[in-house]
Amino acid sequence: MKKITLTATALLFALVSFAQEITLTQSVDPVTIDGGIVCSNDAPSALVSYRTYNLEAFGIENSFVVSSVEWGASSLTGAEDYEVTLTLWTADDEDLTGAEFTEIASEVVVMQEDEAGALISTPFVATVPAGSQLVFTVSYPNDGVTFPAGGTNDAGQNDPSYASGDCIPGISDLTEFGLENAWVMNVVGEDVALNTDENALSQISIYPNPA
Repeated sequence: MKKITLTATALLFALVSFAQEITLTQSVDPVTIDGGIVCSNDAPSALVSYRTYNLEAFGIENSFVVSSVEWGASSLTGAEDYEVTLTLWTADDEDLTGAEFTEIASEVVVMQEDEAGALISTPFVATVPAGSQLVFTVSYPNDGVTFPAGGTNDAGQNDPSYASGDCIPGISDLTEFGLENAWVMNVVGEDVALNTDENALSQISIYPNPA
């Protein structure tokens, strides 16, 4: 009888390779950045952009394995080696104005002034638990020099855009300021049934046994 030799790595790849890439977005137009919102026109200031996504509302039944995030600033006036922090969180409420956050993962990217104005795709490794209220934030710090403007468009949105910063008390819905622009911020990944993979692996006998 022939024996088929498999490695656990190859088998796991075969089990998850059929997962399809999903883009979580609240933007009607999730690509175009044709405007921006700045915290202050008078002095450099910090600004944080927030987007939130209910995994179940997007039809995601399992863990969401993130591969990248998409975002952008419309302008970074005066920026030179400007550090922007990208963070994924879970929240205990869909209304972010009073929610508590738990950090999943964070990345720092360095931008120059001429890199603003386009949607940026940044590789990002994170696993979001099934059933989570996922939150993506882009944090533009106050470096004393840069006037950062988070990237937006006015094509419409399916859920509120939130912001906080030096000029905003707490976390606020942008519509409270009479703004029609909305953040362009997306999270890309796959709906992966990790437990299913583990169960399938337990049913396979691998030969030969290295032990």
